[in-house]
Amino acid sequence: QVLNIKLESTKNQFKLFQNLKMTRKTIKDLDSEFSLFKDEFKGVKSKLSSLLQLCQQLQGKPASENFVFKCERCEKEFESVGELMKHKRTHSTEPESFKCEHCERFFDAEWKLKAHSDSHKQYSCETCSKTFKTMDVKMKHEKISHEGLKLFCHYFNNQKTCPFASECVFLHQEAGLCKY
Repeated sequence: QVLNIKLESTKNQFKLFQNLKMTRKTIKDLDSEFSLFKDEFKGVKSKLSSLLQLCQQLQGKPASENFVFKCERCEKEFESVGELMKHKRTHSTEPESFKCEHCERFFDAEWKLKAHSDSHKQYSCETCSKTFKTMDVKMKHEKISHEGLKLFCHYFNNQKTCPFASECVFLHQEAGLCKY
């Protein structure tokens, strides 16, 4: 029995040693992770301190001095967004701007001009010369008006006022069984 107790005691000591060894390894791992963390956030304290000082300076100024709107092209400063936008139009004659040939508007990027110019497109019906803003509506008009296809107006068939009124390409007639 004494041998049995010594054996149990030795097993318990071995388990305790293993746990201690694992704990040391875990603490070592945590220590290295903490070092990495410290390195990542070295400058945060000084940055926060300077931001705090800036906030305190701004609080002492009148509200109109707090926000300044700068032009990206000439660095001129304005007190309101409206003034900045008005000023930006003065740069419109510069070569970096893109002018719409239909409505004289200016854009600061070519892709914006292209997207805008699509709003000026008109699609004409070859049969009656009626014009439409989208090809889809023009094709529906042709099928309904010139090919005899019966597509009924959803608004009309649900006793609602059609927002397109006389410009609606769909038939303003009772659809019968199907109201859609």
